[in-house]
Amino acid sequence: MWQFLFFQIADQHFALPVACVERVLPAMEITPVEGAPSSLLGIIDVHGKIIPVIDIRKRLALPVKAIDLSDQLIIVKTSTIQIAFVSDQVEDVVSLSEEQVIPLQNFVQKTHPYVENLIQLDEHLIKLYDFPRVFDLEEMNIDPVVLGIKQ
Repeated sequence: MWQFLFFQIADQHFALPVACVERVLPAMEITPVEGAPSSLLGIIDVHGKIIPVIDIRKRLALPVKAIDLSDQLIIVKTSTIQIAFVSDQVEDVVSLSEEQVIPLQNFVQKTHPYVENLIQLDEHLIKLYDFPRVFDLEEMNIDPVVLGIKQ
């Protein structure tokens, strides 16, 4: 069994392996970084640690929306850094069998460059993104050193 954190952004359902999730926090003030690329919303301070907040909506080509107090920040860990993004709603942690995770190569055409697999949940297909690639700071032209973040 694999565990996934299910969440929503722009009325779409997404899943992230629980092993990648550091924590979920309520919306908080995000400090803009002057001169940063538009893919970076800013930074947050979590217990003295500076964490970049990426614009996941822009990265996944979803409609732009201002941050609400009801939104939540999901902090994920990559192999080198912690990164946060804004979610409209965190739904649940769900355990899935291997059969419920469908490799995308079973489909003729990829729907999005970052989609890795699909998850079959009831009668819904949920996109499972290649999150290490989605959160690749270099690909987003974000220099962690400029942010004061050690990799």
